Amino acid sequence: MQSTAEYDGLKKWTSSPGPLDSLELWQSLLREAPSLIMQRERIPAEVSFKSALSSLTDEPIALALEFPFSRLPACYHPAQPMAQQAVRNYLDSLFAEMKLVCDCLKQPLTLSHLFWLGDPVAWLSKAELTEVMYRTSRCFKINGANLSYAVVDMEKPLVEEGLYALLRGLGFTHLLLDTKEWQLAANAPESQMLQQYWSHLGLQPITTEQFQLQGLPAPAANDSVENGHAGNNIPDRMLGLGAGAWSLLGRHMAHNASQLDLYYQRIAEDRLPVSETGVWKK
Repeated sequence: MQSTAEYDGLKKWTSSPGPLDSLELWQSLLREAPSLIMQRERIPAEVSFKSALSSLTDEPIALALEFPFSRLPACYHPAQPMAQQAVRNYLDSLFAEMKLVCDCLKQPLTLSHLFWLGDPVAWLSKAELTEVMYRTSRCFKINGANLSYAVVDMEKPLVEEGLYALLRGLGFTHLLLDTKEWQLAANAPESQMLQQYWSHLGLQPITTEQFQLQGLPAPAANDSVENGHAGNNIPDRMLGLGAGAWSLLGRHMAHNASQLDLYYQRIAEDRLPVSETGVWKK
């Protein structure tokens, strides 16, 4: 029987629809592994994942947060009241999952990489962006020299007063831009002004195509350990949180429920929302 990981992992990059997810993120970081195949485990997924979490040491790890707001039934536009309530419900469940995961750990994990996927900037208010980072910092160690990269996924650049200064203040180092949207906008005068402003703040833009082909860029020459860039841009392990998120801990692989109703149900029952686990190979 073909697993979800086998199906997702064997897709070609050029035919991958929709925004970047945490499995594709991991594949891009590895670069040498265009596909991952998972051998499913026979024991219950939640039991297996709890065991993997409890065995983690405090070596730096990557964290990927999934924000699938474009797939929420009520989310037709960020400004609509129904969408705002749907986003709030999802954030509350994400924070609850974060606590469930942290309760399984022997000690708080130190983050080397932080990724926010699914264009959260378009859907979250500045207060909510701050809240997500605050909640993350309560469960994980995200300050100091160990955090090499903090990347936020954006479908297209937004022109909003104070947004990019806030993102930089929250600790983000890179903006992951949709390749097609950025190609359409890159030569516009306002985009050139944005690039100058990003450079002034210390934010580096990278397109999804560049990321998938080359991985993360090397830290800028003027970045130092004190600025949060510690060197190696390929994390050994990644923890994924949110609906449909993937975690890769050594050779252990875990996939959260992609269906929102199942994800919410598991969280409401104080259970980890992982739906399948296994061992991955190239």
